Amino acid sequence: MERERQPTGEGWAVGVDPGGTFTDFVALEGSNGSFRVVKVPSAPSRPVDAVAKALDRADLGRELGRLVHGTTVTTNALLERRGARLCLVTTSGFEDVPYIQRLNRRYTYNLHWRKPMPLVKRRHTLGVRERVDHWGAIVHELTDEESERVVGEVIRLVLSNEIEAIEVCLLFSYMNDEHERAIERRLRAELPDVPVSISSWVSPLWREYERVSTVLADAYVKPLMSGYRRISPTRWSRGRAPRPCSC
Repeated sequence: MERERQPTGEGWAVGVDPGGTFTDFVALEGSNGSFRVVKVPSAPSRPVDAVAKALDRADLGRELGRLVHGTTVTTNALLERRGARLCLVTTSGFEDVPYIQRLNRRYTYNLHWRKPMPLVKRRHTLGVRERVDHWGAIVHELTDEESERVVGEVIRLVLSNEIEAIEVCLLFSYMNDEHERAIERRLRAELPDVPVSISSWVSPLWREYERVSTVLADAYVKPLMSGYRRISPTRWSRGRAPRPCSC
């Protein structure tokens, strides 16, 4: 049974998901509910080409209002462990959170069960001397010297080709992200071509392991998806690029 299609606003709302075999493309026109579906072969080495091909074939004829991008490519990268080599910057004393994980066991009586391996290596996890409490108050200020020291370590790892992306996840940054933003600004200034993910933007939620693992996954697939930023805006719309929406 086909659902009634309700108008959503101005322009086309587009959903696209590049899979391993096909790229699915769905467009809904906001003012009258017009609906278009396109399916094209995927381009695994450069998924954006299939997205652009689907957009051209849809021939929407007017600018896009919204773009929702699926995650099949990134899900496959996570499952197959084909993501970037990562560096994690976290509050000093909490470097082992991704490795300790949770104390619960998935299978209570299975003596052979092992916790999943983190997406970052322990030697690429750097502690920074700073502290924010659970109310967001700064207990230990992040000094310029400490920030410079940590960023210097990250630069060394990048120059030695050990890492390809960076994650910053500081304690209680979901309450106060001042220190995370300070480190991010310095990293982007020193390493403009290296992707940086920060937890206060990706996952500003409580529970340290869940937050750090979510941001690690974001950083892990960022280089893989970076090709989408290089596509010409004119391919997306007539006049301006659409407002992206994560999914």
